[in-house]
Amino acid sequence: MIHSSHSRMLHLRKHRSKAFTLIELLVVIAIIAILAAILFPVFAQAKESAKKTNCISNAKNISLAGLLYISDYEDTWPYLLISDSGYPVTRMAGWFGGGTIDYSSMPQTKTPGESLFYPYLKNGAIHECPSAKDLPDYAGGGPITSVYKIAYSANLFFSYELLEHSAFDNVAETIMFGDSADFHYMNFAGNPATRAAMHCANQEGLGMTPGSCVSHGRHLGKTTIAWMDGHVKVHSLVYATRDYAPYYLASELKGEDLGSVLKSPPVDPVSFSAAADAYYFYYDKSWADW
Repeated sequence: MIHSSHSRMLHLRKHRSKAFTLIELLVVIAIIAILAAILFPVFAQAKESAKKTNCISNAKNISLAGLLYISDYEDTWPYLLISDSGYPVTRMAGWFGGGTIDYSSMPQTKTPGESLFYPYLKNGAIHECPSAKDLPDYAGGGPITSVYKIAYSANLFFSYELLEHSAFDNVAETIMFGDSADFHYMNFAGNPATRAAMHCANQEGLGMTPGSCVSHGRHLGKTTIAWMDGHVKVHSLVYATRDYAPYYLASELKGEDLGSVLKSPPVDPVSFSAAADAYYFYYDKSWADW
């Protein structure tokens, strides 16, 4: 009888030893949570790094397509966007997309089409930055005023002038286009408006508005910039430090990762639109006093 009781106790102990205590389970859960906290950001950064590489490749292809385009058109760059001004159906084509808008339908029917550079790319998806697809309309990726998504935006002087490539004083230090984002602001009439980042001014003062020389830092706070000589580079951003109420608030711009790529420390921290700040956005640099 004693031997039977002893055997039963050993049997129970053996079965109990196979189970985890509550403390052991909590320790295991805590270790898993710590590992997850360490590894998940690493995985997220690795994923964004891959998207950034894709974006750089896209920008490089678009810039080279632009250079091929001008070689076929007497060294002349096209307007950023052209339209036939038809009604009720308007056809348009631009650097980063094209298509038609039917104003007779409510809401307006927007049909994406080919860009001006499509014959040199043969792939419309190149115009889309993979990091811009999930952004809300006010911070990139949404067709607010355009028939196609605005993942990239070019320097503003392409909207106003047909420029010959030879007109640029320093192609390696003049921005062609870069990561952009649709964002809301108050225009000078005090009304809500929407524009694409990256637009700036040329030396004639076209489009000179506070906060306009900005790009979108959607790659872990950095932005992809294509330059007029065809090279592409990822840059850090400089953020505005003072508000320009009611048009722009520094905190809102920084919160949306909207900043500027500057040659030197900002002269005007409000807008980055002073002459020295906008150096990279000017094609005629003969005026600059450096």
